Amino acid sequence: MSSKSKWILVVVSVALSCAWLWLQKKSVAPTQTVCITKQSITAFIVEKGRIQSDSERTITAKSVGIVKEILVREGDWVNAGRPLVVMDTSLSLQKLKEAQSNQQITGLEQTKASENVRLQQLLFVSGAASKADVDNAEHQFKLAKTNHEISLAKTEMARTEFNHQQYIADKRLQIAKISVEEGSVVSPETVLMQLIDPTHLKVDIRVKEFDAPSIKLGQIAWITAANSRQRLSGKVARIQPILEKIGDTYSMKVTICISSQNINLKPGSQVDVRIITGESAHVWALPLSAVLYENGGYKVKVNTKSGKPYFKSIEVGLQDINFIEVTHGLSPNDQVQIL
Repeated sequence: MSSKSKWILVVVSVALSCAWLWLQKKSVAPTQTVCITKQSITAFIVEKGRIQSDSERTITAKSVGIVKEILVREGDWVNAGRPLVVMDTSLSLQKLKEAQSNQQITGLEQTKASENVRLQQLLFVSGAASKADVDNAEHQFKLAKTNHEISLAKTEMARTEFNHQQYIADKRLQIAKISVEEGSVVSPETVLMQLIDPTHLKVDIRVKEFDAPSIKLGQIAWITAANSRQRLSGKVARIQPILEKIGDTYSMKVTICISSQNINLKPGSQVDVRIITGESAHVWALPLSAVLYENGGYKVKVNTKSGKPYFKSIEVGLQDINFIEVTHGLSPNDQVQIL
């Protein structure tokens, strides 16, 4: 190889080495630092729930019967006192008549048993009946009296069933769902229909154990649906007093009552609920990316003039999705590394 070729190789090697060193230096990003700055922080938690009516009624059958007539339709508004369902009373009337007939029979049997007791007592005094005869007569009277009391109770129950020939609204509500048809045979506790007040709505959510201490009655909440741009406001109205284990986690039920507004969301709609747990204006804060949470405490990496950064513990307050409030441990001149 000629000396000229050797020189060319040397020059190329040096150039490649310089280029490699330059690229290496270029690839090492400089450490970013920030200082605490004044920020306004709004802390909140977000959970999912479904819209429900805060005023609901479920109409159930009080006795066995046949639905004779349904006087309303789904979507109707009804006022207090409005008849909703009329039942066919033929079955309950027959049952009432049978109960009344049985009541008369047991009443006569009780009267006869009472007269027999008096007779056996007189015969015993005259020596014509034994003490066992008197005891047996008294025992038969007790049985007859018990049977008559049972028949009285059955008659009263039958009369109550007969009187439930129609069901009436007790307040102004909207018919949400009718669960039976005319001609349906129903038994006690069969759901006939459900009524709601769609102008008074609520959302029940489950708040995790970690967030539970920050929830307070009266806190503001914002409710939004994925398929709607409408945002509703509400307040924390009820807080379950205990944490329940559901699956592998503990949580508590929190009820948000929605303020009376022009509400387009329907009961059953899934929504996101954002509860405002705290607000601070113009407080010293750092970006969340500059703060490390470790072993139950918060720390930051602070630069020094010597070039050797060190970790420093800090005390914090509220935080949102971007910033965390620093209440103690830093001065405005401290340079904190982004981690």
